[in-house]
Amino acid sequence: FSSKKYGKWPGGTYAWGSDRIWLEPDTDAKGREKLSIHGGHDLGSAGCIDLAGGMDNFISYFESHEEDMDLIVKYPDWF
Repeated sequence: FSSKKYGKWPGGTYAWGSDRIWLEPDTDAKGREKLSIHGGHDLGSAGCIDLAGGMDNFISYFESHEEDMDLIVKYPDWF
């Protein structure tokens, strides 16, 4: 096991970054659970929203509003 991949969170901070914001779907999430917005050095995700190096800016924005936000995900028509 690589120390990069394992740590406090499954996948470790290398994959997830140091912060996560857990999502609470208002609609059918197609059986998916434990979705989050996260950062990390490893790009990509198994279905979450990976902001990579942009997570710090997003956390600052999110915390400055001191309230929940709505996240709308819109897929292209061809998807």
